[in-house]
Amino acid sequence: FYVQFSVGIPSSMSKFNIKIGKCDGAVVIGDRANLTIGATQVHSPCQETGDDINYKAKSGYVLVINNYIFPTRPDGERHWSEEDVKGLKSLFDDFNFTTKIHDNLEQSEIKRLLQDTSEKDFGRYDCFVCVILSHGSKDGIYGTDNKLINIEAITSCFRRNECPSLEGKPKIFLIQACRGSEQDRLTIESDSEPIPRASSSLPADADFLICFASAPNHQSYRQPEIGSWFISAIVDVFKKYAEREHLMDMMLRVNNRVANFLGKMGQTSLKQIPCQVCMLRRKVFFNPTHNTPLLLAIMPPCKLHHMKSRYFGLYAPFLTGKPSSMSKFKVNVEQCKGAVVVGDHAKLTIGPTGKISEAHAPFQESGDDIDLKVKSGYVLVIHNYSFPKREEAVRHGSEEDVKNLCSLFDDFNFKTRIVNNLTQSQMVEILSETAEKDFSRYDCFLCVILSHGLKDGILGIDDEKIKIEAITSNFRRDACPSLEGKPKIFLIQACRGNRQDRVSIESDSEPVPCASSSLPADADFLICFASAPGHQSYRQPELGSWFISTVVAIFKEYAEREHLMDMMLRVNNHVANYFSKTGLKQIPCQVCMLRRK
Repeated sequence: FYVQFSVGIPSSMSKFNIKIGKCDGAVVIGDRANLTIGATQVHSPCQETGDDINYKAKSGYVLVINNYIFPTRPDGERHWSEEDVKGLKSLFDDFNFTTKIHDNLEQSEIKRLLQDTSEKDFGRYDCFVCVILSHGSKDGIYGTDNKLINIEAITSCFRRNECPSLEGKPKIFLIQACRGSEQDRLTIESDSEPIPRASSSLPADADFLICFASAPNHQSYRQPEIGSWFISAIVDVFKKYAEREHLMDMMLRVNNRVANFLGKMGQTSLKQIPCQVCMLRRKVFFNPTHNTPLLLAIMPPCKLHHMKSRYFGLYAPFLTGKPSSMSKFKVNVEQCKGAVVVGDHAKLTIGPTGKISEAHAPFQESGDDIDLKVKSGYVLVIHNYSFPKREEAVRHGSEEDVKNLCSLFDDFNFKTRIVNNLTQSQMVEILSETAEKDFSRYDCFLCVILSHGLKDGILGIDDEKIKIEAITSNFRRDACPSLEGKPKIFLIQACRGNRQDRVSIESDSEPVPCASSSLPADADFLICFASAPGHQSYRQPELGSWFISTVVAIFKEYAEREHLMDMMLRVNNHVANYFSKTGLKQIPCQVCMLRRK
């Protein structure tokens, strides 16, 4: 946890020596750490539990496909793409990753290259990164011959069965391409040059998080008494970690937990991996009273002075309680000779006699703050469990999901509305009605849908489909202005197709979730798009694309101390604040099936 000692930053799972010299003693408090307090040694077991969710990517293989010449298109060249390649090469050289760059490939050549790459032995690498710079549409990427290759055809080459040496390792896809022809425009009165600049108005699709129970085309599963694997995992993880982790970190834990479930069907077992579509810009914390990470060290008396630190320990409790964010708090240390309190970006006044009479922790001191404190929320639960037209008329176990969700949202003091068994037209009506509410008094909006579903939509109890886009579009900036800048979170427990992810087993166990050593075929993928579905993405002279240039800048600054999804939230936030001379906006989008940081 980035506490800077004179002897350096200790690695996880290590014992490290701290020479304190003339100090009478020291206490270091970390996240769930068992601590030995003494003059020479402190043991910090960062991974002491079996619930570790950290990848360690010390080596990586990077494939870059840079399509910039399109002979059959009116705009024959993607200008400034070379700036993206230059920035990416510099970034991955910093990481000591092996990088292969291929220019101007037709559709068939892209397919052949991906197939050849997937046949490599990645045993010596910790992760795989594929960067594609090209033109594109909502469904895929264009080769230089203007023929489309679907996203699924790109990623499927690296699934568990097709590329076994990458099983359990992160597979990251950065895609700089338009996803349609829609433009997100704002009315502006600026004559500035068309280069990225900070904007006070956000893209219409910013701040959405859509969480699916399963990967595209795949089924999701429920069990009697516990409910669905997905919702039960969300409830368990959120109840345990919401006090100290933000939303996307908890969703990684949910993915990891569900990925280790299996259900029995004959001599095979069924697997499932949840999937998040993320356009959030900030870390979402559901319990703000625990959001100020602190470290307490007992040290000799010191003179009155000010200190400022970006290094922090995690959630150290005080006898006087935990200070709320943006507050002034008093800490009494009567029985020790001196004290230093270090908070995240905190300016601290330290008294000469060892007393800290007052310290100010400005939670949002820097302009680059991406922490969002959620003190209130509105939850809409659509619970479809009775389908009279179906042979399986009732979604058994779904009532357990509702019960567990109500308990969770009660813990958060969120206002919850539950509606049962809606037809497609009733779902459309209730969503439209909800979007017309004034959400000014709430910090976030959650919509939970428990139903049957398809790849691109949810079924009402009349078996009629409502598309995902028709659900979420009700809450975009222009349709629901009181939610602008606030997280809009959709938890969708429904199948996304009929495909089953099976692995062979030799077990006669009951068909209930249990730990499995084999992972779902779609686990550990992260697909990062430059823009939201259906929207254009933008490039500029000398800078390159908004998306890739931001990825490079953020990763270079934060890769030493933040994990991948935290950095992608920063990327989203930066790009969301760009705009062109004509008021064009853009928000990146991540499709996440990672299980770990």
